[in-house]
Amino acid sequence: MLFGYLKNIDAALDEDQAKYPKPILDKKHLREQHFEKEVVANLQKVKPGLTLVRQQCVIPAGRIDVLCKDEYNRPAVLELKIAAGDESAVVQTRSYLQYIRQVTQIEPVGIIVIQENNESLQEKCDQYGIELVVWK
Repeated sequence: MLFGYLKNIDAALDEDQAKYPKPILDKKHLREQHFEKEVVANLQKVKPGLTLVRQQCVIPAGRIDVLCKDEYNRPAVLELKIAAGDESAVVQTRSYLQYIRQVTQIEPVGIIVIQENNESLQEKCDQYGIELVVWK
């Protein structure tokens, strides 16, 4: 049933996708793009049971790096950060989760994936119930 909600969100937002240009592919964006491809190809390393719904999904709250569904068919938002990331990732993820919660009336899952350990980010994620995964 939830997957139907995600399809509806996805379809409704298709028109919005063209309004937001793709990121410019400088060195930083190329690293992010490579990291995203690696994570999407190995979603089970992030969290078992994840299934890809859409990459770079534009919603009114911003651009979700990777939108998935989890093993319980809940929306799962993956925010990817190269290196150790920072606390702005929590702010982004929370805004995406709030929007999805409003649209679907279902509690989504938030996951931030970073490449280097970050204890202060872990504390902030714990505070807001967001999972933090250090990519290996």
